[in-house]
Amino acid sequence: MRLSAKVATLALMGCLCVVGVLASAANSNDEKTTAAKESRWQGHIVRVDKKDSRLVIRGGQGNMESIERQVYYDSSTEWTKQGKPAEQSEFKEGSFVIVLGHASCGAVKASIEAKAVPGQISALYPYIRPAVDQAGSDLEAAIKANAKIQAGLLRQSSPVLAEEIKQKRLKIVAGYYDLATGKVSILD
Repeated sequence: MRLSAKVATLALMGCLCVVGVLASAANSNDEKTTAAKESRWQGHIVRVDKKDSRLVIRGGQGNMESIERQVYYDSSTEWTKQGKPAEQSEFKEGSFVIVLGHASCGAVKASIEAKAVPGQISALYPYIRPAVDQAGSDLEAAIKANAKIQAGLLRQSSPVLAEEIKQKRLKIVAGYYDLATGKVSILD
């Protein structure tokens, strides 16, 4: 009789453990569902996938510029833009132009040295010289300064681009490409 009481006790404990695990899994699924359906999101749209009703968003609240999130939408989604009602068709992939300076840039190096070189690089000296004047003989600093200066000039060079930037449909930024690591750093 004692053996069957022990077996019954173990069986009861096993059932309670299984019920506990199932309840925990149900709570976990509820949390995942709640997290998957956000009531509000914001940021820059990086990609639009209409087939899967999915947006890839970068940024948002706080300092999240480098974080990308996938947001799924359906027919019940209420679209707003800057706090005002909007149509889904108004949301498109963001347009970015990155003016990219790269490590060990020969044109910037030649501009620092101010020596005659073969080919067309010498013709670039007047355009690179403001960055060299700003950064001095530090090659990396001059490359980064040049990318920033050229991005600034591009932002101001065309009324069409300026309007796109003003309407937040275009962003022009400077970047630095480290050839050794393959990493691109956004400078501004």
